[in-house]
Amino acid sequence: MKEKQKSKYSWPLIGNQKNIDFLTRSLENDKLSSAYIFSGPDNMGKTKLAQHFSQILLCSQKATLSSQKPCCKCPSCKSFISSKEDEELDMETARQDFYVLKKEKDKKNISIEQVRDLIYSLSMSSFSDSYKIGIIKHADTLSEEASNALLKLLEEPKKKVIIILISSKLEKMLETIRSRCQVLEFSSVSTDDINKYLLENYKVTRSAAKNYSRISLGRPALALKLLEDKEFYESYLSRLELLLDVLESNDLNEKFSKIENVIDKKLSSQESVAILKRLLETLQGLFRDLYLINYGLNDLVQNEIVDQRLKKSQIKNDIKKILNLLDEIEKSAGYIDANLSPKLILENITLSI
Repeated sequence: MKEKQKSKYSWPLIGNQKNIDFLTRSLENDKLSSAYIFSGPDNMGKTKLAQHFSQILLCSQKATLSSQKPCCKCPSCKSFISSKEDEELDMETARQDFYVLKKEKDKKNISIEQVRDLIYSLSMSSFSDSYKIGIIKHADTLSEEASNALLKLLEEPKKKVIIILISSKLEKMLETIRSRCQVLEFSSVSTDDINKYLLENYKVTRSAAKNYSRISLGRPALALKLLEDKEFYESYLSRLELLLDVLESNDLNEKFSKIENVIDKKLSSQESVAILKRLLETLQGLFRDLYLINYGLNDLVQNEIVDQRLKKSQIKNDIKKILNLLDEIEKSAGYIDANLSPKLILENITLSI
């Protein structure tokens, strides 16, 4: 992992200053909502911000809520510092007065049983008469029954209990839930802002910072993961190489042979879906780059590291085909929601390339 320099930022968020300002004012004025929705694209840093906000509220050493820096020394703070990565947090790792709920592995929705467990945990007396906080990741995947169970809690908020719902698809959540929450919208961050943050806070070369910033497409948490997780970055490069090989081939049998083992039969359905989503997102980025290169907008290209191969692509100047393929990728994303076979969806898009 690249060595991190001492940060001058109190809040662990790049961009979206309006949300930091709102939470800051809420703390300073001691006017907190009983429920929040952090809404926006994945990899914006929503979960990390929710955890930091929770750590501030649960820090046992702060004199007042106007103190926006957790002490990082009390037992509560230490439990945050020593916690697993955000993606691994679940109810089993709940600690003290802080709980995180997410979809169970290989499940499409968050179940009513999970929500009931969370509600029960939040109803118990606090360990230190502090806040009790529940974070629900992927809140747009709550089942209908789970949504209704959560709604009852939101309709009758309990003192010093705060719920934070994290969602990338706000429109899929019940309107009655949305209306009872303070919604904070997270939008894409400029490449320049992400690049600047990486250079100021990490020991990273200018070329590497530029590369990670471009690939992230305005998603700062993704830029950080690309920088910090070598295996994750190499996996992305492998997808690029695979898709470019398929794109450059004129032999349909060769195309299919390259993608044949991408989605292993031994994988669970949710694991297969995750792989397909990453492939489609990477493919979408490549066709977007081809479109931009055709119009000379090289400064906006996401995958500058392979731009020479893209410039040699046979379909670079076929704007109509590029737009049709981008449309096919959007349709494929819809097929995933309709529970079609991931392998079949991948084969179908390969036929179109």
